[in-house]
Amino acid sequence: MEENKYLKQARKELEYLSGDPDFQRLLESRAGFLKDMDNYREQCEREANEKGKLEKQKEIAKKLLDMNMPIEQISQATELSETEIEKLKEEN
Repeated sequence: MEENKYLKQARKELEYLSGDPDFQRLLESRAGFLKDMDNYREQCEREANEKGKLEKQKEIAKKLLDMNMPIEQISQATELSETEIEKLKEEN
C-alpha cells in the first residue's frame, strides 16, 4: 500500500517537472550531451580499429621483408606504400 503512495508522488512530481521549461532545457541539454558522447565513443572505436589494422599491416610487412619478398609485392599485399615499407626495412 505504501509503495503506491510513493509511486503516486513520483508521478505527480514528474508531471510537474515535465511542464517546467527549465527542466525541459535541462533534459534537452542532457540528451545532446549523451548523443555527443555516443558519437565520440564511435569515433574512438573507428580510430582504434584503423590503428589496429595499420599495426597488423606493418607486422605482416615486416614478416614479408624477413622472407626477402620484393617491396613492390609487399606493398600490394599489405596496401602500405613502398615508402612506409622502406622505413620498416630500415628499422629492422
